Amino acid sequence: MRLFVVSVDDRPGALAEICEVVKPAKIKYIATQKAGYGKGFVKIVTNEDSITEANLRAKGFMFIEEPLILAKTEEGNSSAFYEMTSKLSSQGLNIENLFMFEPGVLAMIINPQDAESAKKLLGDRVVRI
Repeated sequence: MRLFVVSVDDRPGALAEICEVVKPAKIKYIATQKAGYGKGFVKIVTNEDSITEANLRAKGFMFIEEPLILAKTEEGNSSAFYEMTSKLSSQGLNIENLFMFEPGVLAMIINPQDAESAKKLLGDRVVRI
């Protein structure tokens, strides 16, 4: 599962255009971020990475892809957040991006070279989709 970060112009209709392009892949998560100077980003996770990638490329969107690690946590349990983040940081693994994917599941972006090490450290908290 990957996070697609799509560069867009900050204007009415830009988000709708992206949603139309990725609609066949069934959106699971979407967020926007204003970058300033009339630009922004749309962050998307879908059920079908290959369809999402192909459709974005076909329409000429500029984007990057980031592999995701999904990890179970108890909703509102800050000690679970602490446990996971301290395990990773104690081994020198940096969380580049973190967001709540769904209730009780965190999504993390970690340097792809460190992903397997991170999964081992997180153990049975890793969610397989």
